[in-house]
Amino acid sequence: MRKVLFIICISWISVIGSGQEYPRASVLPIPSIYERHGIVDPFSLKSEKSGKSSFSIMDSTYYFNWNVGNSIWDNISSSLYQYDESIRKDTVLYREWQTGMWVDKKLHEYFYDDKGNRIRYLRKLWITGEQKWENSQQINYSFNEYNNVSSYIIENWNEGLQSWENTVQYLYGYDGEQRLIYQENQTWEPDSLEWENNYRFFWTFKDDNIINELRQNWSSSDSAWINYVKDDYLYNEEGNLTTDKQSVWSDLDSLWEEKTIINYTYNLDNLVSDKLYQSWVNDVLENFALYTYQYTPLDQLSIIQGYQWNTGLWDTLLLYLYEYDIYGNLTKEENRDWSSSIHDWVNSARWEYYFSQFGETIKINGGFVDAAIDGICEFLF
Repeated sequence: MRKVLFIICISWISVIGSGQEYPRASVLPIPSIYERHGIVDPFSLKSEKSGKSSFSIMDSTYYFNWNVGNSIWDNISSSLYQYDESIRKDTVLYREWQTGMWVDKKLHEYFYDDKGNRIRYLRKLWITGEQKWENSQQINYSFNEYNNVSSYIIENWNEGLQSWENTVQYLYGYDGEQRLIYQENQTWEPDSLEWENNYRFFWTFKDDNIINELRQNWSSSDSAWINYVKDDYLYNEEGNLTTDKQSVWSDLDSLWEEKTIINYTYNLDNLVSDKLYQSWVNDVLENFALYTYQYTPLDQLSIIQGYQWNTGLWDTLLLYLYEYDIYGNLTKEENRDWSSSIHDWVNSARWEYYFSQFGETIKINGGFVDAAIDGICEFLF
């Protein structure tokens, strides 16, 4: 069986400009009480090699909310995907459901260099009154000699000046094995026309495992980096993360104060089975959240169940359900909340993912799939 740390790692690695415009059940629960925004996996910006998804490729996604009054799923938003000749994501059209029809809202475009690295992401907004697409935001990526992202700059479009304006910059550093060990966030100051430090991360490795993550914030008044929060990671003999100790820096005492501990338990297939959150309260380590995980016979995540600690007992909190097609593609996610008043699960949100063989286009009509053009569609609901 393969080793999977899906729930551990996917939460803190996100790619800005991915084109997904709806809440993602897959990224829950968050692994930390502290924000992980802006951390990008450099390898995710590399091209998808032809043939990597030999059976199917995503065509569209749909997001629904449960209508309690009518007991039906209401359309909320959807995304339609197109790919270039190398099966790389080319455009994503984001739409919202309004007055019984899909309305275009955003268009995401992706550009690549001759090595297959994503070098630019462009977002456009649909201007209904003028019936045209208008620039909104772009991200330009730079890469080192090993094709790992070295920096990227986020720019917003100034319609009045008809020009792009700097907003945020991210810088990356690697060790000799090209493992990500440094990230810095800077904000553009239009008055001084300079980049101003904001925050930065350091990652320390032992063998192939991250054993420490450190975040520091920039103090403009002191012109210095100030410790903020750190994570110390412990692993078992199989190399699976077992403990995440999170500490906050005390300026008053100039030392780290341990705040939260996350403990991971694994099943016989080395898949996460439990994630327990504990927090120090008045020098006592207390439970505050628990998540349990179940998998299919093919080691695919099938159920996440969440609990909240309440005066010595675990209160049932939430449920996530996952379904897959015969090719292993995630086709459906569903979120339910526990109702203590009726002692039953209540629908909350749903995500549906549609695929076609060889990436052929699927026709969409009012949120339902009509047919595939020269392709074989496989769905599981």
